[in-house]
Amino acid sequence: MIEIPDDIVRRAKAFDGAGDQLEAALGAYVIAKLYGWRSIAMLHTPATRRRIDEILGVRLADVAPEYTDLSQRVGGVRIAKKIGAFWKVANSAKYPNRRTLGKPLP
Repeated sequence: MIEIPDDIVRRAKAFDGAGDQLEAALGAYVIAKLYGWRSIAMLHTPATRRRIDEILGVRLADVAPEYTDLSQRVGGVRIAKKIGAFWKVANSAKYPNRRTLGKPLP
């Protein structure tokens, strides 16, 4: 089970804004814990990642592992590993499959 730290719970209880943003931030926290924070970098734009960190009051990169056993299920992680350019893949619309989750390609 993934535990949510008390400070994040307090921020969630005090959140004032669009509920879908809080929901996305909490979901990103869970995904980061399961898949690693670099997976979040593949799934969201830099602006969205900053907004998530602001809502949670922490940087996901500071509270989640860089990679986990599940990271290879993220298309962008697999692509970046293959071409050796993580941030190029994470920040480019050229790689639309970077946001897919599934079995690693053969």
